[in-house]
Amino acid sequence: MGLFGRSRGSNADSDTGVEDTREEGRTDQSEDTSQPAPDAPPEAVPPRTQGPWDESDDYPEAMRADLGGLLVPQDERVKIQVQADPSSGAVSQLSLITDGSAVQIQPYAAPRTGGMWNDIRAQITSSINSAGGLVEEKSGPYGTEVRAQVAATDGKAQPARFCGIDGPRWFVRLVFLGRAARDLAAAEALDSVVRGM
Repeated sequence: MGLFGRSRGSNADSDTGVEDTREEGRTDQSEDTSQPAPDAPPEAVPPRTQGPWDESDDYPEAMRADLGGLLVPQDERVKIQVQADPSSGAVSQLSLITDGSAVQIQPYAAPRTGGMWNDIRAQITSSINSAGGLVEEKSGPYGTEVRAQVAATDGKAQPARFCGIDGPRWFVRLVFLGRAARDLAAAEALDSVVRGM
């Protein structure tokens, strides 16, 4: 089970929140038997060869922390930081942190046809430009990325790399900060966890 899947509570370790997603006799649930309406546009989300995975994908087995709609692989190089809404207990922000780098992960529900990243990328670019920031679009490991200079909590400019991943009825926005915003090699451990979700 990957992104936006249901928790299999019987496999979860109640003390650590880590779920063993390895299963014997697992059935392939990737075939969608529902038919779109005759006038519906064709599905725009291409099949993935790497994660983030949908629960219907045949994804690799790994130990994962169960964070509700996200199953995050464990990696000793990466610290998982979760912020929850105090009133609802729902996860409001997920960050992965490693040596001098971080990535903020924000999942969203999305239309089945995908394509949210095109709209969101335009909004990010417009917002940063109107605030006087520096921004450019570049091709990267997640497709077209937005690379920018944004204000840090201390008011100084820091580099940020915005990436988007469209899935079937979900979208994930990634914001790489620190060294991983400038140096793709510094993002390797973070990318490994993101690609395993």
